Amino acid sequence: LQSALDLVTAGLQPFVVVDAVTSRALSSKEAALRRLAANGIELVTTEMAIFEWLERAGTDEFRALLPFIK
Repeated sequence: LQSALDLVTAGLQPFVVVDAVTSRALSSKEAALRRLAANGIELVTTEMAIFEWLERAGTDEFRALLPFIK
């Protein structure tokens, strides 16, 4: 949370991968995600990030990562 907010303050546009973060209490994680979203930080999933990085299916890179996505 703090790192992402600091990045926004520095003029950057961070993304937070929601299924790759945690907290000691679920309520803390949920509050942090709400706060991030309220501050304009995009919340994505691991699958979303991978597909965006790959840009398209059918490539060797896509086929190499497909087993990890499933």
